Amino acid sequence: EEKEADKFLRSMVTVQHPIDEKIKVAPLQLYPDSELIADEDNQS
Repeated sequence: EEKEADKFLRSMVTVQHPIDEKIKVAPLQLYPDSELIADEDNQS
């Protein structure tokens, strides 16, 4: 049960974070083109 609670708290924190923060924290598998978007943004 502790693991479930920890998981829940972690997901609540993620929800409170800004979208940019979420992309940084989230695994690349969830946001495969987050790096590409960041690269394009930096080049612009």
